[in-house]
Amino acid sequence: MTSPVKDAQQPAADTHGAVLLACAIATAGGLAAHAINFPAGLLAGAMVAVALAALTGVHVAAPDALRRVAFLTVGATIGASVSQETLTSLPNWPLSLAALALSLVALMLAAPVALQKVFGYDRRTAVMSCVPGAFSFVLAFSDETGADIRRVAIIQTMRLAGLFVAIPLILGATASVAPQDPALPSRASLEPIALVALFAAAIVGALVSRRCGIAAPEFIGAMLGGMVLSASGVIDGAVPLAIAGPAFIATGLVIGVRFANIDRALFLKSLAAGSLVFALSSAITATAAVATAALIDEPFGKLWLAMAPGGLDSMAALALALGHDPAFVAGHQVLRFLGLSLVLPIILRRAL
Repeated sequence: MTSPVKDAQQPAADTHGAVLLACAIATAGGLAAHAINFPAGLLAGAMVAVALAALTGVHVAAPDALRRVAFLTVGATIGASVSQETLTSLPNWPLSLAALALSLVALMLAAPVALQKVFGYDRRTAVMSCVPGAFSFVLAFSDETGADIRRVAIIQTMRLAGLFVAIPLILGATASVAPQDPALPSRASLEPIALVALFAAAIVGALVSRRCGIAAPEFIGAMLGGMVLSASGVIDGAVPLAIAGPAFIATGLVIGVRFANIDRALFLKSLAAGSLVFALSSAITATAAVATAALIDEPFGKLWLAMAPGGLDSMAALALALGHDPAFVAGHQVLRFLGLSLVLPIILRRAL
């Protein structure tokens, strides 16, 4: 596959230094944003700090092991948040899923046309730049269809990064008038024995998911393992911030590192196009969330996170950090990804 970024081979010692530097930058950014009460500050602050460092030429990196540990921890944290109250939102899923499907159709019809008309993108690159699927899936299919994978990677990364910053800002600004999420009541921290049980279940779930070939196995498997224990009443409580906080920072770091080694000249050229795709995707999904919130008894923020075209793990982690039911968000994001994975290849082969 053609790489979307500049090729660069770094010595092992240099790579280790880049990882440590990225961790330091992410921690500083996350703690600073958290200190000023920025919504989901640990996540968003870490992501912005690392992304800015990468774009200014600082050599940062994130090893796969860090990504796996972070996603497993966030997945377990989300699984532990599932309770009987969470299950009461299930009757509302059909309507919210229908709104999600309609918003995806609207996005895929409007955004590619805008890129073609305004920026002169070819049809393949325009379509793949707007597909709200998993990053690796989109890049793999972009390479297969002959799209400009560098532009696709930049626009997809900008969309996710934009959502990470915009959603907390907007929801934070409207928190005084937005209803609270009844499915996520305040819970005491889990006792040490319960934490051991939770992470044991998370590891088992991750291993089984990887064995079965499930996408994002550390995240999904850990989440399912935690859900089983929490929903059944074996454990009852939340993962303490001392454990969840570093995982949020690491998740932001992993997203921010996507900007490393990006061709800065091409990034600047793609900035306006990426901003347009981000604006359209945000407006369409926010409108769908507003309309759905008027019909069912669910908070706007929870519905927007469920419909936002971000990553499954990223949007669920953001939901948890913002105080919304992450199981609801993760469920919608999983079904969106599954639907795209099954339907998109057929549609694109015919359309392109």
